[in-house]
Amino acid sequence: MHSNQMKNCMKQILITSFLIITNFFIFSQNIELSLQEKIKIKASIFIKNINVITMDSNYVHYHFDVLIKSGKIISIQKSDNKTIPPKNAIVINGENKFLIPGLIDCHSHFYDNDDRWLFVMNGITHTRVMSGTYEMLELKKEILYNKKIGPRLFVSSPILGQNELSDFEFVESIEDCLEIIQDCKSEGFDCLKIAGIDSLSYYKAIAKKCQQLKFKLVGHAPEASDTDLLIECKQFSSEHLMFFHIEKNDEMKKLSESNIWLCPTLTAYTEVPHAKKEWSSIPEYKYVHTNLLKQWSKYPQEYIANSNDLYTLKKLWQHGAKIVAGTDCRVEWVVPGFSIHSELSNMVKYGLSEFAALQTATSNAAAMLEIDSNNGKVKSGFDANLIILDKNPLEKIENTKTINSVIINGLLLENKDLEQIGLYVANKRNKL
Repeated sequence: MHSNQMKNCMKQILITSFLIITNFFIFSQNIELSLQEKIKIKASIFIKNINVITMDSNYVHYHFDVLIKSGKIISIQKSDNKTIPPKNAIVINGENKFLIPGLIDCHSHFYDNDDRWLFVMNGITHTRVMSGTYEMLELKKEILYNKKIGPRLFVSSPILGQNELSDFEFVESIEDCLEIIQDCKSEGFDCLKIAGIDSLSYYKAIAKKCQQLKFKLVGHAPEASDTDLLIECKQFSSEHLMFFHIEKNDEMKKLSESNIWLCPTLTAYTEVPHAKKEWSSIPEYKYVHTNLLKQWSKYPQEYIANSNDLYTLKKLWQHGAKIVAGTDCRVEWVVPGFSIHSELSNMVKYGLSEFAALQTATSNAAAMLEIDSNNGKVKSGFDANLIILDKNPLEKIENTKTINSVIINGLLLENKDLEQIGLYVANKRNKL
């Protein structure tokens, strides 16, 4: 009798678990399908009387009408009460609101594919994934061909290093390096990510191979390297302020005048004041998988930068350095999507103007990803990757959080859509 009760109990648990997983899968599919259907039914969007921040200048263009059709910005014209919206267009009242380009996170990591929803909720329309996998390459294609909704992905190779860490492609010889680089280029990764390459001879060999293949080299240069070596090896981007290897003003000037993009990831290396508080008191933590929160709680922040080092950012900016916003999200206490707003806030805190900070996540980032001919600004002919804000971010950078709607690849996601997406992610990650 006891045995039969146990069997029935286990059967009921399995059935319940199956139903929960199935329901979440169906809910996710329904979100995807219903939002995709909006594109098919109403491809045109007419935003009436909105204030536009084009990113061409530190200036707000007040009272403009913006027409979007088939994923493109068709026109931006001074608002006129006589203007008649196109037939069947979605009409948005933009009065007292602000239109900016979609944001770009140039240094992200995914816990799983559901992170794409967190980027979208926060107005991130593109991101550079800095620990690539074949699964990420597949997701990149699905988003590109509108099979899934999410930010357009630029995917680095798996991390190449001399450390035997779980997410590293461990190399034992220079020959190993060269073979892996060739494979990564052939498989379609967008750049080669290195970290933990301690040997200068390895680094130089990697850089030479990347130059031969016209394959962008990104990541952490060896600790023993200096600015001259990074420039000589044509490193495309250097990640994290603490790895910029700047000790003297002349090195700062050289780095600023080089073609190296700098992605400081300030948020990951500034103290997180709420890390030890109860998770439930931090709104964005409800979107983090409970397993990841437990993992984070076991470790302190890996590195907290000295505030004097962080103010180096201002000097680099004043020298004209090529700076982009990246968050290193998914490292301890850094939540995908939400962290871009913290990063921009930190940019301003450590010396940039609001406009310059916004550039790092829009026009600068688009230039680094080589998509600036159709993204990173609000211009006629550009892709419709946009955010409608309730408040002006040029007055206060934290106003990038006041998201009213997101337009991603021409798809309008209103507040109700964003709330539905958030509910799905929060429920899935905290109940399974």
